[in-house]
Amino acid sequence: NIDVFNSENWKYFCQFRNIHNNEKSHLFNPIKMYLSVSKENIEYVAINIFDFLEKNNIRHESKIASEVRCDDVVIRIYSKDDEEKIFNYIHNNESIRNKLMKPIPFCFQKDNIGYAIDGNLSYNATLSSYIKKYINTINNKNELASIEGFYKYITNIYNDVFINKKNVDDYIEKYVDDRDLRYFTKEEILNNYFEVTKLIILSIKEDKFIYYMQMVDQCNNKELVNQNINNFRVKKEENLDKKIIYLNKAILETYKKYGIDQVVYACQNAMNNNFNAFTNNNNARENLIKNLNRNDLKTIIDLYANGNIKEYLNQVIENEKDNKMSPKIVYLNEAIKETYLKYGIDQTISAMYYAINKGDFWYFTNNNKARDNLYNNLTGFEIKTIIDNYANGDIYKYVSQTIDLIKENNNKSK
Repeated sequence: NIDVFNSENWKYFCQFRNIHNNEKSHLFNPIKMYLSVSKENIEYVAINIFDFLEKNNIRHESKIASEVRCDDVVIRIYSKDDEEKIFNYIHNNESIRNKLMKPIPFCFQKDNIGYAIDGNLSYNATLSSYIKKYINTINNKNELASIEGFYKYITNIYNDVFINKKNVDDYIEKYVDDRDLRYFTKEEILNNYFEVTKLIILSIKEDKFIYYMQMVDQCNNKELVNQNINNFRVKKEENLDKKIIYLNKAILETYKKYGIDQVVYACQNAMNNNFNAFTNNNNARENLIKNLNRNDLKTIIDLYANGNIKEYLNQVIENEKDNKMSPKIVYLNEAIKETYLKYGIDQTISAMYYAINKGDFWYFTNNNKARDNLYNNLTGFEIKTIIDNYANGDIYKYVSQTIDLIKENNNKSK
């Protein structure tokens, strides 16, 4: 049940493929397993691995390279159950296990098996491109390469391009192959690079395999993937945060005076560029008209509530209630404190960006259950609301204020 071939346009690889077993196709973005094997051991490992895949009728698309490399055997599988079967087979087969060389340090791994998930891209090619450009950048500055420097470099790209949607065209010109754009939309390609870049960053800072499997789930969640793709169609303006403040104030003033039904009606009218249904208490309507139009309103609701007006209004109204917000601030500040003490300010700011823009809390440390408490008690939108209220939407300012309090309390305790 395995087709084995060497195609004319890709002679470098011998390919192995079983795509006949559709019952095992649970993942549209397959798990990728990397085996690094020496020239002396490649035949033994390959025969045993592919015999196992054949006997178990595992759906896969695999290949063996012509040269020894960190990924000279690649197995793509379409089921988490099948990944577990293959891993257990290798883990329990000492003769195969002892013949595997170490995978690259920039991927998740178990028992010297490397793991990635990369959709229509090449994980290692994307990683290599990042490393090359990082080294060229520091060479121009006469700096030394380091894992910390590379982590900061790629995190800055992640925040700039994939979170804040800035310099997207420059990124495409620098990293995206023109051939990819012939077969996929720009937004689909950007989401693919977003997933791969996030996985690289995670693999540098986290060694728990559960984080890789969580990425597999995220990359195979059709609703989440489509939402991410749509987010790349919405270009976030630099002054959007200020517009959100004016919008939220108009919502709250109208809610206090007339109730939720009037707020829903006002927002629906505003989608047609008619803001008259909002109250003008405290100049709420006047400031709204001066600073927003219907496109701004749609952009905000698309970004933070997936286009659902009522969901956005409920978030704004709930977050205004002090009795609910106060303990949440404690959880947020504790997560900032623990992450800062363990990883420093750059990691802490990155963690805030991920949480606010993607609902992703993994970059906070879980020391003293800081990340678990944050994840269980706050949403990304709630964190954003706190920062809007206490630091005018400036993440760096809010984190710095919190860190200053930490230092001040430490000095007092001494």
